[in-house]
Amino acid sequence: MFSALRLRHRTRDEETDRWRINRLFQTMETCELGLQAEKRRLEKRRENVAATAAFAQARCENGTLEVALSTQVEEMTCILKVYSDRLESLQRQIDLIRCLRQAAQTRADMNDPIPAADQVRTVRQ
Repeated sequence: MFSALRLRHRTRDEETDRWRINRLFQTMETCELGLQAEKRRLEKRRENVAATAAFAQARCENGTLEVALSTQVEEMTCILKVYSDRLESLQRQIDLIRCLRQAAQTRADMNDPIPAADQVRTVRQ
């Protein structure tokens, strides 16, 4: 009567769990690498804009005050603000990924089961 009943093997479940946690770590690593690459590119662009703005500002201060040049300095200042805001956002995301990785690593090291969704604390900034 119960001949069709199949039991799951513990080893298979453990292998599946390890595969999932490894996949989680790979996903977090990929995400962090992408964030860091974007941050490096944006820092480079910010440095270039800041250098250009500094030269333009120096020209303005040396009496070469042109309306177009003054407008460019103002635009570059706004761009630098946008870049700075984005860099802060990227750093918060990197910090979150690192926090998640640390929590996942702690659980993996302890061989602790992953908590139920209703037991997980939400991280807010």
